[in-house]
Amino acid sequence: MINTISWNIRGVKSRGAFERLKFLSKIHKTHFIAVQEPFVHSSKIEQYKRRLAFEGCLGNCNGKIWFFWISGFNVTVVVDDEQQITVKVTNNTNDEVFYFTFVYAKSKHPLRTSLWESLRNCISMINGPWCINGDFNVIMSPDEKKGGKPHRMEKSWDFITCMDDCGMVDAGFTGLRFTWCNTRGKPHRIWKRLDRVFFNHQCHDPTP
Repeated sequence: MINTISWNIRGVKSRGAFERLKFLSKIHKTHFIAVQEPFVHSSKIEQYKRRLAFEGCLGNCNGKIWFFWISGFNVTVVVDDEQQITVKVTNNTNDEVFYFTFVYAKSKHPLRTSLWESLRNCISMINGPWCINGDFNVIMSPDEKKGGKPHRMEKSWDFITCMDDCGMVDAGFTGLRFTWCNTRGKPHRIWKRLDRVFFNHQCHDPTP
């Protein structure tokens, strides 16, 4: 079993955040960690890799997504984008290959358009099991939001269509229903499910 943590940490230097990450990694015997919004310059990533006692690390082009892995795996970048990074992972023990995409989407609806196109472009480069996970900054249905104005589904169609085009199945969740809160007082508080995990158990490159 492969154990992975993906967390919008909102600052690896924020109070207690990195210590919690190390603790979770230890108790779950984690193989891979992705963090979004580290809020630290990417030149520091090696320092955090050593503190995690991991083997390898990389960041996406704008430093908004960091990825760490333990020894025993070979990792190569397939796509490096401002809102996602896709990697090919090979298990050195049995040569098993699988793909991870870690997402940190823009908060504005029009700015996410390039993300959906980037994910669709990955299809032709992937031949094997594929997992897409992270912070998508958009929900899939009105019941994934509590508080504030009613959700307009036209803001979700491009996200839903993209996941369908990529052959993805929502992995579901256990635990808390919502993953984000605006932290305002009760009359103005909004909750949403913005982080999620999708799987395509056998994505095949359609090119001959």
